[in-house]
Formats: sequence, structure tokens, C-alpha cells
Amino acid sequence: MRMRTAILGSQLYVLQNAQTEVFLQLFRETIPTSIMISNKSRWSSLAILATGLLSIGPTRVAAQTSDVVCLSSFDWMDNSKGQNPCLIAAYLQGACNGGQFSVDSLPVSTHYIGPTADEQNPCQCSTVTYTTISACGVCQNRTIIGWSSWDFNCSTIYPSVFPMDIPSGTAVPAWAY
Repeated sequence: MRMRTAILGSQLYVLQNAQTEVFLQLFRETIPTSIMISNKSRWSSLAILATGLLSIGPTRVAAQTSDVVCLSSFDWMDNSKGQNPCLIAAYLQGACNGGQFSVDSLPVSTHYIGPTADEQNPCQCSTVTYTTISACGVCQNRTIIGWSSWDFNCSTIYPSVFPMDIPSGTAVPAWAY
């Protein structure tokens, strides 16, 4: 049986394939910056990973990731580094999250949601981030929400500007501004 692990904060969850989508849907909307998924096919690998996590305490991987494969008709959205808007959005949101953020693919009939009041930050409250994450939804042929829904919980908004330094591993296309 193929197993997946999910790390939420400092907690390690072991999921069977059927449980994975339920877990992702439950936590994606409430804590999207904290989920890192990896395939594990053996319990021994999982035991080593769990032992390592317990021995060093809560860890953070400095990485921006996305498992999204955009439809080829949206290749024009890629940046000068060949990154799709989903990976660009992960980099942008990671700038306010210690370099860590993952943008996962969307199930049919779903969309990305804006930040909660507790997790809102300058990166997520920028129209540049909103534009790239919306483009990420569009390139998967999914729906998007309007800016007024995305920024609902933002205490300060950043229109047409990204308030942090653009991470060195990415480039933001002009259309995102």
C-alpha cells in the first residue's frame, strides 16, 4: 500500500491514498503555508524521517514548491526562468514565510482562497501575489475569486507592488503588476 506523509507545523501525519485529498482539502484552506507532502513507500523510510524530526524538533525547509502542471495553452504566463505562475506565487508567498511555501494543484471546481486574518501578511496582501496565484488557477482551468474576496482579511493591501525583495530564484512577469 502506498503511503504519503504530511508535515503540518511540527506534526507528522501518515496518510493512505484515500485520506490524502481529504487531508489536503481540510488543511489547504486553513493553513496552506504549512503543508509539505512527499511520497513514501516504505515504513522504514517513514520511521527514519519521524525519528529525525523528533530528534531535531520542528523544522522548516527553505523551499518554494509547486506540483502544478499548467495547460500548454498558458505557457505565455511563464516567467523568463521558465517557471509557471504557480511556482512564481510560491516564491512570492515564501518571501514572508521564511522562504517556505507550497502551491498545490487544485481539485476540479475549486479555487485558491485569500489569507485568513491570522495568516495575512504583506506578501499575501499584494496584488502581485493575487495575480500570480489567480493565473495559477486559470492555467489549471479552475475558477478564481475576485481581489475583494482575496484581500478580505488583509489589514494593509499593496496594489501593483510587491512589498518585499523579489526572491532571487524567480522573476515576476510584467503582466503580474
